[in-house]
Amino acid sequence: MTDTENPYVLVLDSVLPKQRATAKFGEPEFRRLRKALDGLEEQLDSATLNLDFRTMYLISTAIFTSLQHLLVKTDGNRRATILHFCQKAFASWEQIDKGSSSPELREKLWETIYAIGLKDQFPAEIYRDAIRFLSSSATDESKFLQITQGFDQAPYPASNFVLQMFLATLAVRKRPEATVRVLEDYRERPEMLSDAFLQLYYLKLWDAATLIGEHFIEKNAFSPGTTREIENVLLFMAEQQGDYARQIRLLRHRFLLSGHQDLFNKLKIASGTQWPKEKERLLVDLEKKGDIAKIASLLASENDLDQLAFLLETRGDMNLLQRYEHLFLATQKEFVQKMYIQLLSQYLKDHFGTPATQHLRLRLSDLVFKGETEMAVQIIRALTTQFPERLGLASELAELFPKSRRKELK
Repeated sequence: MTDTENPYVLVLDSVLPKQRATAKFGEPEFRRLRKALDGLEEQLDSATLNLDFRTMYLISTAIFTSLQHLLVKTDGNRRATILHFCQKAFASWEQIDKGSSSPELREKLWETIYAIGLKDQFPAEIYRDAIRFLSSSATDESKFLQITQGFDQAPYPASNFVLQMFLATLAVRKRPEATVRVLEDYRERPEMLSDAFLQLYYLKLWDAATLIGEHFIEKNAFSPGTTREIENVLLFMAEQQGDYARQIRLLRHRFLLSGHQDLFNKLKIASGTQWPKEKERLLVDLEKKGDIAKIASLLASENDLDQLAFLLETRGDMNLLQRYEHLFLATQKEFVQKMYIQLLSQYLKDHFGTPATQHLRLRLSDLVFKGETEMAVQIIRALTTQFPERLGLASELAELFPKSRRKELK
């Protein structure tokens, strides 16, 4: 039966503008359409209750094919109304397919949905359901060949619907690697790549989604922001599937880039008993990059004070020392004091006058603030002994302390 032979199409044709592409759709016209749709909805509900699949197909097909073009021409409440009836029509199609309808009717239904998809006429709200419906039949060889033919004959670039339908079909047929090959032709279209990835993710075709995400991230196909979003999804899938190797790989990569503590914690948990080896691998990778800040952060997180102390000594960086000195103050004050004397004396060799003294006061004030007044006193004594020619050094630095202690430094 064609649309012209479908009596329910004729009902809707009678209340729709004749020149649909250009005609205005005023309030009176919309009220007439809504009244007709309400009547058809009642008949559809009755047919559904009676398991009259043929009538269900005729009404739902009439509703969808007559209304879908209006979705792009309406907005607000009108669009919401039109979308409601389109979604109800599609839900009715799904009931027909799952019910005890005849094979001939299910075949006709599949052809109807396939034809609409090829024309890219599904609204975004129904995209995923339509792709799921068509791709789930791909285990049938004839359906697979038909979908393949539709993609092959589509002009390049294929519509998002046709592309995603074909990718989902390949994934359903357990050919995830083929989805990557197909998308190689779309490498210069990153939005289509990311849309395809997310569609396969939401369809729970995770093998294909994972291969696509990892492949095109490696090829630098996405912007930094999109890359992070896709990596988040990849990590979620790996966690849900218990794929610890993939989790570790993703977390390692992201930690090397950002150094975020939460990523470090997740990486340590995912590594389990392999953490000592993973930690050494991280340190090697960070050393190759010369990323001292992340090396120090890793050692501090692991409370590896021996290696951290060695790093601080070899780097000779006062900022780095002050960032991690709190870890040593409880048990290794001597080390902190030695480092201050070493670094500040080196500074004084190259800097003079009031600016140099102000710099020392700023550095030492941090220790005083942390309650390490005695250590600060000892550091100043060592510096004044090492630089006796700096006559005003002791008195100016004494300003850091209460009057009761200043005499000790003069």
